[in-house]
Amino acid sequence: MLIATTSQSQQDTVNIPTSAALGLSMTIMGALIIGVGKFVVDQALRRWSDRLTNLEQENRRLELQIGKAEIVSPKQIEILEQRFNNLGGALQDTQKLFQDTQKDLIKLRQEISTDYVRREDWIRFSSTLEAKMDALNRKIEDRFDTLTQRFSK
Repeated sequence: MLIATTSQSQQDTVNIPTSAALGLSMTIMGALIIGVGKFVVDQALRRWSDRLTNLEQENRRLELQIGKAEIVSPKQIEILEQRFNNLGGALQDTQKLFQDTQKDLIKLRQEISTDYVRREDWIRFSSTLEAKMDALNRKIEDRFDTLTQRFSK
């Protein structure tokens, strides 16, 4: 297949083979892709370079601050060590108190399991007790009725 192009000043026809046109378009597309890729890589490198510059400036600023920092005196170090030791002792006391509380809780659970009467057991017990009291009440009423009949005659 041939591609025909015409020039406006001359009415000549130029025939370009399809493979040549395809090759030319592929070359243009490749150059375009390479150009876009180069642009993206340049932008990424610029961002990394800016970030590295910022980190270097921050590092210099921190180094200057460290250089200007106060030197801690031995007395201040001693006070800090005392406070740290006091905190360590308080932590040990708290751990001991926690362990004691945990032991007391375990004992309480054991006592509750042996002394606790479940609701169902209480309902069964109270029902049985009420039935016995009702039976005893009927017996007493029956005896009272028989006694009142004997004395009323």
